[in-house]
Amino acid sequence: MVLAPVLCLLFAVGSSRAGEEEAAAKAAFAQGKAAFADERFTEAADGFREAYKLKSSWKLLYNIGQAETAGKRYGPALEAFERYLAEGGDEVSQERQTAVQKEIARLRGMVGFLKVTAPKGAVVIVDGVERGIAPLDRELPVTASVRIAVKATADGEILAEKNMQVSGGRTAEIDLTPDNPKSNDELDHPAIAREASDGGQATPSTASTPSTPPSPLKTWGWVSVGIGGALLVGGGITGGLALGKNGDVEKACEDGVCYEDDYGLLDSRDGLATASTVLIVSGGVLAATGIVLLIAGRDKETEVGAHHDAPVVSLLPGPGGLVLEGRF
Repeated sequence: MVLAPVLCLLFAVGSSRAGEEEAAAKAAFAQGKAAFADERFTEAADGFREAYKLKSSWKLLYNIGQAETAGKRYGPALEAFERYLAEGGDEVSQERQTAVQKEIARLRGMVGFLKVTAPKGAVVIVDGVERGIAPLDRELPVTASVRIAVKATADGEILAEKNMQVSGGRTAEIDLTPDNPKSNDELDHPAIAREASDGGQATPSTASTPSTPPSPLKTWGWVSVGIGGALLVGGGITGGLALGKNGDVEKACEDGVCYEDDYGLLDSRDGLATASTVLIVSGGVLAATGIVLLIAGRDKETEVGAHHDAPVVSLLPGPGGLVLEGRF
């Protein structure tokens, strides 16, 4: 006979708490709506998200997505719209589904992805937005090409915090374990990102992407180009000296007739001309070989996943021979 009153009391307490949560959710939603009207989009998203925590209505995810998009936090916006369609399911009208899918496709071109490692149970926060509890079973979409702050917290304390930047359509890995500290300078460096497959969809990886060492072909290419360029310059100088000697020869040998006293001048001119020819030909061959090696080295780096711009080098005619031009 005592059981019935106890059950009634528990039901009353449960109903009271549910009523309080309902009222708090409505208040948070009202705050979000007012902030959105005032174009305080970040506050609006926070208000809608608080309402969703208190009352998990899938309809609120649409409001979160709208506010996050307007506030240019495209990563959380993408997650919100995707969850909106997943949780709403068939209850979402066909017209709304089409509009949201179109927005999702647009947002995918404006985000990169983060693969976060953090202590189990830690809260992962990106630019002030809680994105999940570690270990995370997904990669987090984040606004591409802007500086973001990522941190892991536990019981209100920051375990680790890093700043980074991710390019659009790429995935970067970040380790927020406290026993793996890094200096502030390292934290400020942009993340080394790798290409995400499937048209921007993130794919998991087991280790961060190592930097690709420069190809030996490119090293030898630059050596050949450097030596070839030096020879071309030397050929131009000796060619200029040969032209000067030729003027002296023309003055000494009137009407094209040279005498024995002029033979030394002739030999000097011819020697300089020969040296100029040899230097220019040798330099051109070496420079051309260097260019071929640079192109081969660039292609080799591309095959192993390098994403650096290859130098462009060209030989152009100029005063005194060929001129080497390069763009880096």
